[in-house]
Amino acid sequence: TDHGLLPVPAPATLRLLVDMPTCPGPVGITSELVTPTAAALLKALTAKASAGKPRNEKLVGRPPCFTMRQIGIGAGTKDFAKHPNVLRLMLGDNVVGEDRIDK
Repeated sequence: TDHGLLPVPAPATLRLLVDMPTCPGPVGITSELVTPTAAALLKALTAKASAGKPRNEKLVGRPPCFTMRQIGIGAGTKDFAKHPNVLRLMLGDNVVGEDRIDK
């Protein structure tokens, strides 16, 4: 920009990710991987899912057993050399008791 290099992630994105589990991105990537919009969506969706649950319960990563209700897939416009620029979101209801397949 006219003001030099901007930090990645952007300050707004960092603020939205406070109290959320995170991990480093792929080695060698120096551009934005999480936009403020994506961070806001994750924050809102995980806040609803975590209502009344212990703070250390995982809300991201490998999903638990659940009944899938909706899916969303989106692709960004940036081309990365070694990984796709795609987001996949799955929304569903927890499966408990006798309906679990992993018991």
